[in-house]
Amino acid sequence: MTATWAADPGKHQHAVASGFRRQLVDVRFLPVDVNLATAPDRLVVEKMRVHPSGYKSTQELIAKANDLLEVEGAARDLIASARAVNPRIKVVRNTAPEWKGTTDKVIHHNRIWKVLTPEEREAFARGAGHSVEAIEKKLREAAHNKAMGLAKQYSWAAHNLFDAVGLFLRDTDRIDQTGMPK
Repeated sequence: MTATWAADPGKHQHAVASGFRRQLVDVRFLPVDVNLATAPDRLVVEKMRVHPSGYKSTQELIAKANDLLEVEGAARDLIASARAVNPRIKVVRNTAPEWKGTTDKVIHHNRIWKVLTPEEREAFARGAGHSVEAIEKKLREAAHNKAMGLAKQYSWAAHNLFDAVGLFLRDTDRIDQTGMPK
């Protein structure tokens, strides 16, 4: 049976989605300094990439690049830790544009949620520390605010878990680049 982990790396913690074959079974945060006791057959990790447009100044671009370098270092540490446990692990690296294109985060996360089975939604909720109902409310509010053009920031800890789940679903061929089911 093929075990797959998908990770959205971070400086302080990684959001990780794990499953067997195409079934998502767990979502959680792992500290960046974790010593893994087990590792999957396949590890999918987002690869950091600087997008040079949209910055107000060179200093802002440099600050973002330095931040991404730190996240990329943490991602490589996670890969090294997994390889130490399972030297035959298959590692896949995808940049954000490769796995989710340019689809807006709110839209993408709503699409991901709709693809998940009830059991997968429960697993997500457990890992996020929220109820299924609370997550659905947050997604509805974010979609409403987006549709109404309200300038509300869409940021919460669970958005990193959504990215990890999106990486998992994309890698297991359950969604396309826009988050739509296949």
